[in-house]
Amino acid sequence: MILTKGQTSKKVMILMVDSTDHVTPKTGLSPTVTKSKNGAAFGALSGSVAEVANGWYAITVAAGDVDTSGIVVFHAEAAGADKADVMVEIADTDLFLGGAGVWEELTASHVTQGTFGERMQSIRTGTAQAGAASSITLDASASAVTDFYKGCWIMITAGLGVGQVRIVDAYDGTTKIATIRPNWKTNPDATSKFVVLPQAGVNVEHVNGGKMDPPTVGLLNVNAFVDPSSVITIVAAVWALELETGFTADRILRIIAAAAAGRLSGEPGSPVFRNLGNTLNQITGTADANGNRTAAAYGA
Repeated sequence: MILTKGQTSKKVMILMVDSTDHVTPKTGLSPTVTKSKNGAAFGALSGSVAEVANGWYAITVAAGDVDTSGIVVFHAEAAGADKADVMVEIADTDLFLGGAGVWEELTASHVTQGTFGERMQSIRTGTAQAGAASSITLDASASAVTDFYKGCWIMITAGLGVGQVRIVDAYDGTTKIATIRPNWKTNPDATSKFVVLPQAGVNVEHVNGGKMDPPTVGLLNVNAFVDPSSVITIVAAVWALELETGFTADRILRIIAAAAAGRLSGEPGSPVFRNLGNTLNQITGTADANGNRTAAAYGA
């Protein structure tokens, strides 16, 4: 169990069992509870303890019980019951809820070189001046350099259009207008808060001679990376890759297809699986009297 330093809203549960059989939950007790904070000597509990049910007792801690970081051990004793202990970690910050403070930290305070804080920095945050179907006007203090944000992602974090993410196609450093794609579903306006995130892709202007005008699929400029003929060559090379001696990716796929969906004959002694087009024997097997495959030949 983990508590935050000074946190008294949560109860610490402890189970008391019979000292005779060491199993049966012991009820009706008034346990004496002491505590040891971070390895110090045991002392009186500042809070209180009350019975819940079925041998369980709730320790209501007071501030004096949880004011030291580290491990606190609560020790309970009562006549007719085994002694019981429970350890609780006392953290400086609530790792679950108090962590909200961490999320509210300003990124400008975490720019030490080589840290996660530095690497998770955004490029720009602000409130838009205006928006249109395919653009957003950034704040007046945004970069004056044209295309400074080109290729980056822009996300609406609050206000009209919240939750939308688009890629910046162009940026005018004078007007502060960022042209985006695809178009917004809901156009941002002067209430829209945004964050500009680093690009997570390839600058296609520096690939394949700067081709920028072929057809696109979604947000990916297909031909900007390689010529169509090169794509075909690459795909063919993948299928021709020899995964095992004598077996390319293409051949293995054909064998799998025949075994899964091809016509079958010759069972049980000499099973033959035809290819999907039923033009050749893709798998010709030999089996022993027990039906175990002892050999196999494969088509092209």
